[in-house]
Amino acid sequence: MSGVPDAEYCAPGGVSGWIEFKYISSAKSMVVGLRPAQVSWIDRRSRIGGRTFIAIQRKDELYLYSGIGVKELKRHGLESQLGLLYHGKGKWDWEAIRTLLLLS
Repeated sequence: MSGVPDAEYCAPGGVSGWIEFKYISSAKSMVVGLRPAQVSWIDRRSRIGGRTFIAIQRKDELYLYSGIGVKELKRHGLESQLGLLYHGKGKWDWEAIRTLLLLS
């Protein structure tokens, strides 16, 4: 189906959500390559209360955005202030990421 995110997750207790994964190869680029169908799907799902996220890796950085801000993310890229940033692959805070995905 067009626009459906890359992964669905489901945790104990029935907590579920969707994640769209993006990779930016240029260390200087701020542009996130979201297609219109992806923006539309994520926005619709988020507005009815579904958990949706966009995870973006650029070099050793991980940006994690809630789907609520997908339109701003498309317009402003990584300059959008709605995301969380983790520096250094070995330093990504996996417990904080897990908490965000399950409790947001």
